[in-house]
Amino acid sequence: MSGFRKKGQIELVFVLVLVIIGVVAAYSFLYSGTNNNPLPQTGLSDETKVIKDSVMNLARKGLIDNLKTIYKQGGYTQNTNDSIRFGMTDVEVLYDAGNMRSFDFEKELEKNLGEYLTENLAEETDFYGKTAEFDFESLEVDVRIIRGVITADINLPTKVNGIPVSQPYEITVPSDLFDIIRFSDEILLYQNATRFFDMNILDAMARSKPGSGYWMPLSDIITGCENAFFVDKERLVRNFRELIKYTTSHTISSKTESRKPDPFYNTNISTGSIDVAFIYPQWNLEANFEAFPSPALSIPRRLLSMSSYCLAYYNMSYSFRYPVIVYANDEPLGEWFRFAVMVNVRDNNPADEKVVISSGIADYYELCDKKAKCPVKMRVVDAAQKPLSNAAVLFDECVIDTTDSNGIAEGFAPCYAGELTIRKDGMEVFNAFVKSDDLKSVQAVLPSKRITRINLYGVPMKPGTPKSDGVYTDYTAIDRPAALDEFKDDFLVSIQILPTNDVLTESYFLLNIGPGEVRNYIEFEGLPKEEFNFVVTIMDNVNGIIYGYSQFIFDSEGTEEELYLYLPIVTGTYPDYKKRGISIAPNEIIKLTGALTKAGIEPISGSEQR
Repeated sequence: MSGFRKKGQIELVFVLVLVIIGVVAAYSFLYSGTNNNPLPQTGLSDETKVIKDSVMNLARKGLIDNLKTIYKQGGYTQNTNDSIRFGMTDVEVLYDAGNMRSFDFEKELEKNLGEYLTENLAEETDFYGKTAEFDFESLEVDVRIIRGVITADINLPTKVNGIPVSQPYEITVPSDLFDIIRFSDEILLYQNATRFFDMNILDAMARSKPGSGYWMPLSDIITGCENAFFVDKERLVRNFRELIKYTTSHTISSKTESRKPDPFYNTNISTGSIDVAFIYPQWNLEANFEAFPSPALSIPRRLLSMSSYCLAYYNMSYSFRYPVIVYANDEPLGEWFRFAVMVNVRDNNPADEKVVISSGIADYYELCDKKAKCPVKMRVVDAAQKPLSNAAVLFDECVIDTTDSNGIAEGFAPCYAGELTIRKDGMEVFNAFVKSDDLKSVQAVLPSKRITRINLYGVPMKPGTPKSDGVYTDYTAIDRPAALDEFKDDFLVSIQILPTNDVLTESYFLLNIGPGEVRNYIEFEGLPKEEFNFVVTIMDNVNGIIYGYSQFIFDSEGTEEELYLYLPIVTGTYPDYKKRGISIAPNEIIKLTGALTKAGIEPISGSEQR
């Protein structure tokens, strides 16, 4: 037995020795590759994870910071020349007069995130006593924007104490950027196709109510002798700024939303889950706005100078340029993406190029606005010292103001000596050469224009023997003068006043235009005390047959305020020329005027001739 035990013990020891040798050999074989892939030391894996998490947190912060910068500036972290100032930053203009710009968010974020990591990590960085090495030469960033999130895979070869860290660094940021990009693309395409924002403001201008703080006058007829139309650039810019604010604040974007009261301007573009807004920023509107005429002044004049009915017309044209800021809310990120769309209008129509304000308008405002530093306050009254409203006050080419109900006009004039002009319908024009320093408190008197009433009387005439159609041997008065309304027929009277010098321009009157209308007088405003011609035609108001003519020269020197004009009217028949529809020929005018003289009737006189 003992011999057997010794032999078994030796064999067991031998086997154990072989096992130990095998383990050592295996360990030696495994250890032979440690120059490339050392086994981690005790506790190093946890620290490596902490280091990797720190890098990912830094990358996530860099992505969010760059997103916020891009959101504020309209798609770019570095502003281009196509940007406008808004608040503390510049916002990119993505649409301007047909020029539309696109942006590549993913490419921009990849570039900026790579730069951010390079700037905030050194090639060797100490993390918790461990040395981390980063290979920036091999850095690759892949950003993907999908609905609800933004992901970034960052390939940045890293070693911690010489041990590689698994790649990539993967980060995710919740964001609505996918929907924001879709909305932004659609609204830019919509603006390019329809000029949506340009048409909105033009529509609002047409809707603006006269007299309101939003009113932008376009064209209209003014009636009433006491009503004058006057607007200057200061008032127009003030009103226009408020109208722009109204229009942008009443712009919505939804395929389903409808709001009242109107007008709300809907892009009809679905916004999905994001909120959008439109804002007008602070903008130098004065330098980007012009109106023609400017300033605009229109004073109603008496219609044909023969009645108290006054009429005037104005037509305004505008050119301007301003931005609209488009906002889209990224709720998960807590930021609004924003960019600018430029509105360009030239002469009341959307412009196909950037609007630049002309120098001519600028010259006027350089003189009449910027250099108008001398205060003007004046009172305009008539000869009876009654205040005159709506009188236009001008200093040289600069419109100062129109008077209010108390006859007061206030404003500023350039500080030099010039011509003061005051105009009001029915009053004589006031002109004086004055120094602007003398206009601080003055009163101007405008006397009424000379109003001459011309009473119309008809003298019945009988024609002599006919020589041809509308031509007779002579004419004879067959009755005394009578007012026009005493005749059986309705007469349309045409009176033409022709100057014999340059004092009076040609005037033309049509009296009793419609059937049944009978007017026995006209009122002539500002009849000068000069010599001029009267040419009168009398015709039937229904069939247009001419009954007579008269022509004479009249000297109004010493004329009273009332005159009497006598018209030869052929009423007798030889044969019944009215039935035949034949008018008196124009060359009969001398015979007809002579017939008045034969009857002892002056064609025009200062007293009634019965």
